[in-house]
Amino acid sequence: ISQIFVVESPLAGAIIIAGITIYSRGLALHALAGSTVGSLVGLAFCGAEMSEITTGLWGFNSALTSMAVGTFLVHSTPVML
Repeated sequence: ISQIFVVESPLAGAIIIAGITIYSRGLALHALAGSTVGSLVGLAFCGAEMSEITTGLWGFNSALTSMAVGTFLVHSTPVML
């Protein structure tokens, strides 16, 4: 998640998640879930190298996308289905 700010540091990522959590727990969960899904997709389906996964190159864009969906998508039953 630290790659959102072009930083390759687990400590910076933890601080960023802490800041997002202070603002909104739901948004922090979206960031973590999005980053996890993006990394898993890169690993399982795209043949990404482990070094790219561990540096966060496959997780930052999906984290941002997940946070945007969590923020701007209208939460209703038809949308969730």
